[in-house]
Amino acid sequence: MTPHIIPVYGVNGVGKSLFANFLLSNYLENYEGMSTDNLRTILRRTTNPDHVIQQSSYCAWTLFGEETRENTIKGFKLYRDAPSQLIKFLLDRAIYEGVNMVFEGIHFNPETYFQYGDSIRARPVLITVKDESTHIQRLKDKCQGRQGLYDRIMGYFHSVRSIQEFLIQEAEEYNIPVIDNDKDTSKVVRKVLEVVSK
Repeated sequence: MTPHIIPVYGVNGVGKSLFANFLLSNYLENYEGMSTDNLRTILRRTTNPDHVIQQSSYCAWTLFGEETRENTIKGFKLYRDAPSQLIKFLLDRAIYEGVNMVFEGIHFNPETYFQYGDSIRARPVLITVKDESTHIQRLKDKCQGRQGLYDRIMGYFHSVRSIQEFLIQEAEEYNIPVIDNDKDTSKVVRKVLEVVSK
């Protein structure tokens, strides 16, 4: 059996965890869920303090100097690829055992999945929040009770938005569906279901 792999990805505060968990709880029986943040946590405990994974996706540019768009994207690419070997281990297991999986997180590189060819059926979905004010409100909701986290993300909000722009451009190159998480959540759910059911 060819395993179905559904990566639900996007930047901070777009609702990727919400939709991934909703799919797993209500629609996708016989699927395992994996947050790539769990892989990040493992790497943070097992790598040196100067490893890129010790950074956050939106501030990994600091390894390259100034906060330019070029450095922001360069740092982000390095950061998202940090757990790629662990992701490959899980994909290898999915193939060997015939396990369907939903991956959720920002650590998604299309090449990691598409290099498997027909060995897996990858159905990635990029979740975005294109309206800036809506994105800020989503971050406030996400960070309720964690003011320090909210202040940190907002301090790098420009980088977060730059990364989202890059991900949208990349998704278009790979024909990956981009679904904007606007105020109509039910519409977003329908769109996500249309993608993963193909």
